[in-house]
Amino acid sequence: MAKTKEAAAAGRKRPAGGDASPAKRHKPFGKPQDKPQGKPSFKGKPEKAAPKLLSRKEQKEVVKGKKLKFKKNYATIQETVLLWEQLRPKQTTTQEKQQLVANILKKLQGNTVELANHHSASRVIQWCLREGSDADQARLLAEVRANMVDLSKSKYGRHVVQKVISLAKREDVPGLAKLFRGHVAELLRHPAGADVLEDLYSVCPQPCRNTLCSELYGREFTLFGGVSAQSEGISHLSQLLAGVDAKKRQAVVGSLYKGLAPVLEKALLHPAMTHRLLRELLTEAPGSIVADAVDTVAAAGGNALKLVHTHDGAAAACMALAYGTPKDRKRLVKGMKDSENEWGHAVVATALSVSKLGDWVTNKHAARVLLQLLAPDNHRYLPQVTCEMLHPPAKCMMDSLAAALLVLCAEQAGQLLCSQVGADVVVEVARGAAGGLLWELQQQGVEAVHAAVVQQKQKGKKGTAAAADAGADAGEQDAAETEQQQEPLLTQYFASRALRRLLLAGDSAGADGAGARAFAQQLWQHALQGQCRQLVGAMLRRCLQDCCTAGSRLSSSRQLQSCSRW
Repeated sequence: MAKTKEAAAAGRKRPAGGDASPAKRHKPFGKPQDKPQGKPSFKGKPEKAAPKLLSRKEQKEVVKGKKLKFKKNYATIQETVLLWEQLRPKQTTTQEKQQLVANILKKLQGNTVELANHHSASRVIQWCLREGSDADQARLLAEVRANMVDLSKSKYGRHVVQKVISLAKREDVPGLAKLFRGHVAELLRHPAGADVLEDLYSVCPQPCRNTLCSELYGREFTLFGGVSAQSEGISHLSQLLAGVDAKKRQAVVGSLYKGLAPVLEKALLHPAMTHRLLRELLTEAPGSIVADAVDTVAAAGGNALKLVHTHDGAAAACMALAYGTPKDRKRLVKGMKDSENEWGHAVVATALSVSKLGDWVTNKHAARVLLQLLAPDNHRYLPQVTCEMLHPPAKCMMDSLAAALLVLCAEQAGQLLCSQVGADVVVEVARGAAGGLLWELQQQGVEAVHAAVVQQKQKGKKGTAAAADAGADAGEQDAAETEQQQEPLLTQYFASRALRRLLLAGDSAGADGAGARAFAQQLWQHALQGQCRQLVGAMLRRCLQDCCTAGSRLSSSRQLQSCSRW
């Protein structure tokens, strides 16, 4: 025992200062505890009591109690649903239905708007509108009238609004349309609100439709009651923009694109109102906006197929295909035909093989597809309206830009022709642009440019003397510039070559050379006729030869033969 104590003492730490007694251990605080004897009897946490098994009925009671405690209007909804179950059977008589509807409306009174956002309660309200009397319908409409817009954006409340619209009488529809005044653009880009506007647009008369669509033309149309309220006889955007200036036109088209852009981005292309507005946008908007709109529609993929079910939508789809880039066309066609799918082609091929070709041939609408393949664009088979839809006019130039460019070229024709870059612009404007587009759209403006160029030619000789006087008063540099500007166009370096290119453009057949031929005839009649001897020269000889080719050959050949140097 002593050895054991010594060994234990040897293993203890001793202080650094020499021989001292070993360090004492501190006793734990508290009462001394008895050492356990043997193995401990504690085996973990005490076992919980086994849960009491509830029957199915008791479980339902527990769940129902929790719902009554935490869910608002739960008791009212359950009571109305029980009455609704009695209302639904076909065996219920009309008198019993009216009594049940009256009981349901008593329970819904004051909470109709809030309960319309609930799934079950929304269906109950729809049945009350359907089976109730005119007084019951008026009572429900009076409660939800102030919240029609909010309910239209609700997942379940929109069904109540749609039921109100479908059951409304014809004379009450304009009053319902006024409830959505100022919120058309907001609802048109909402998934639920777009369905409500689709139902409303389908039952509205034409004046109400014009009013609904005009809200996207600008804020002033919303405040003052739409297009029809401002001008009688105006029903579409093209009629509205016919008599406005360029600034107003730009504002209206910009507002329309701003309202339609989120609708196109969300691919909400099923409402007929969207089809009409998209067609008006593609018809009246400049090329830059049209390109952006077509790109957005092409990105919608298969949703673009929703456009082809209405007249306006089909016209918009045709314009999207015509105005779009090859990439846009590929995306549109790919979205419109399911045969691009790995196995979708088999379904399409089977449908074509089992369908009766006789039905296609005898149907006036389906037969036009076959006739278009056999005889393209034949007016005997396709109406003029359909042909215009298949081939919309080229959309390569903004009308506002064309008008401004024509005015500029007419005012500064002489100065621009003497410029290396400006001469090219005048040539393209005077010939009517590629394909004669500018000649067809702005023929009077192009003729004004022709007259301005001819007038500058007539002032050529008179301006030379004036340039000398101006050069004496001004500096040498200003005099040189003034003399260059007043030099006759047929001898000026850039102007003479530009005029020759313009005359040669008259050789193009069709509308492409119509503007150039008209210029050649006007140039000969008002500037060159009777002055061939004075104008014979190196470049002038070529201009006269081109003018003879493009202009009136009979009237010019006699004078040209009399020139000794020709």
